[in-house]
Parts: sequence; structure tokens; C-alpha cells
Amino acid sequence: MEMTPIRIRGKRNGLKAEKWNYGKQRKAVRNSSRTPTEQSSASHATSSSTRSSSRRRRKQHDRALSRLEQLPTEVLNTIFELSANVDLPLASPQIALQLGSRHLYHQLTTKVLHSVLRSSVLRSSDIMSTDLSAATRLMNSKFFTWSFFQSWSLEEFRRLELQGVWEEKENRHTNCAWCMLQPHDDLLPPRKLLRSPFTADKVEFLAFLLSSRLEPYQLDPFYTELAKEGLHQAVSQGAGDHLSLFWELGLQPDIELLRQAVIDSGCDKSTVRKLVTRAAGLPEPNDVDFLDPALWSWAEKARTAGDERGPWLMELLRDSARASGCRGRESEQANVDSAV
Repeated sequence: MEMTPIRIRGKRNGLKAEKWNYGKQRKAVRNSSRTPTEQSSASHATSSSTRSSSRRRRKQHDRALSRLEQLPTEVLNTIFELSANVDLPLASPQIALQLGSRHLYHQLTTKVLHSVLRSSVLRSSDIMSTDLSAATRLMNSKFFTWSFFQSWSLEEFRRLELQGVWEEKENRHTNCAWCMLQPHDDLLPPRKLLRSPFTADKVEFLAFLLSSRLEPYQLDPFYTELAKEGLHQAVSQGAGDHLSLFWELGLQPDIELLRQAVIDSGCDKSTVRKLVTRAAGLPEPNDVDFLDPALWSWAEKARTAGDERGPWLMELLRDSARASGCRGRESEQANVDSAV
């Protein structure tokens, strides 16, 4: 009996359509220009991206809005205004989007700050510490910027029917409005004004709050440490315009701060001069030594390297040491002068 011949795929003499990799030729050609490492990386990146996007879609699809998020915007705004809870927008992005009205922020600010304004309270003893904490927390919010504070102060000034005074002192607008509202002495400045970055708005805002007070701030230990940290940040960034505001908060330069300005921060002339000038005016004893070996060593190295900041710093330290009355170290001064 004669057998029917058949073709077996994979045979050397088989037809092209019978080859096992016939359907994979296009993919093989596309990947032939890549190295095995590149092919593996591309495959891994594609699979990772696919899994990541898949997880995001699944999370977005599976997450259901809470009952609070499902409330109408008008109802949520009313809750926000009556509760005066500054942290409510932080609950979720959906709620933050519904509570992003500038008018609502004005209403919230009026409600929170109303309890710490002497123009609204008969006796200062009626102001509770919780009210002061809430007011400070409000002023530290992201939306509470210098421009927002100015607009709110003027609106509140007019709302309290002080229009007659306003017309007489219109050129002093914000300063007059805030002083007439009489904020409590224990209302501390926003913490964000003491932190980096030190923008022009921050400097102007803090300078205004300081100038509107009759007595300096009485900072608690937490605020004092925060202000010290901000002072070191200002020195490291060369924010010389901000230094005088820290002096008004009760801080003073010390030898550690001066070393940081000279050795660690590149000896910015404006910053160093303000630190040295302030330190030279401090009463004795203080923690600033203008004959500090570390400072003079840096100045000597800078002078040897041809850096004009070296001789400049030497002269500044020498003049400040003499002006501050450092007469108890004449021998060390003589040694410094002879070395120069």
C-alpha cells in the first residue's frame, strides 16, 4: 500500500510558510537592533508601566467618595465656616477643591481672628489660649499670604464702621487698619515667616507685624528654637535683609553664627558686616570673640589665595574688636597684627 507523503514543519527543505518562526519574523527583525540587555530593560519598563497604570486605574475606580465628600459644595462651605476648622481642606483633594474660594477664606479669617482682636473683646482676659492657637494656625496656612492679609485687614476695617478714621489715614491703609483692630499681644507671627525661603513678601509681612507692636514678642521655647533655626537659614542663604527682623524677635548673633557666615557660607560681605556690627554693639560679656582663631585662619588663607575678602574681614574684625573694648586681650591682638 502506497503511503501519502506529508511535510513536517521544521524540515530543512520545508516551505517558508511551514517554518516554526514564520509568524515571529516581524518581532525578531524589530528587536534585532537591540542588545539583549536593552531588550530586557525595555520589556521590564513596559511591564512595570503597565502594572503601575493598571493599579492607578483600579484605585481610582475602586475608591468611593465619603459622605462628607458627597455633600453639596454649599453645605460643605457652611460646615467649614461654622466649624472654623483650618485642617478640613487637608482631609482630601476633593474637599480641598470645594473649599478653595477666596471669599470663604475671608469669612473663615474673620471668624477665627475675631476672638483675638481687642476691638471685638471687652477684656483681654476673655481671650483663651485655644483662640490664640487657632488664630496662629490660621495665619500659618498656605492661603494666608501677605496680599491676602492686606485685603482682609482693609475689608474688616471698613466692616467695623471705622470709615471716618479710614478716610483720614488712607495713606497708611494696612498699618492703620491692623492697629485699629488691636490684635492681642500674645498673637504670635506665622511660623512660615521664620523659615526658608525668605521671599520679599515674607520679609515685608514680618516687618509689618513687628512694626505694628508697641512691645516686643514674648516667644515661648518652641518659637525661640524655630526662630534660631530660621536665623541660621537666613545666614546660610545670605538673606541679610531678614537679619534685623530676627534681632527684633530677641535673638542675638553668637560666635557659632559668625563662623557659619564666614567659613561655611562663603563670607557674604553684607551678611557678615551686619552680624559683626550687631555683635559689636552688644554689652559685655557676650559670646562673640572678634579674635577667634578660626575666623582669622580663614581670613589668612583667603588673603594668601588672593581673595580680597581675606584682608577685608581682617580689617572688619580688628576694628570691631577695638570698638567693642576688648582690652583684656592686647597680647593676642598684637600677635594678630604682627601676623598681618
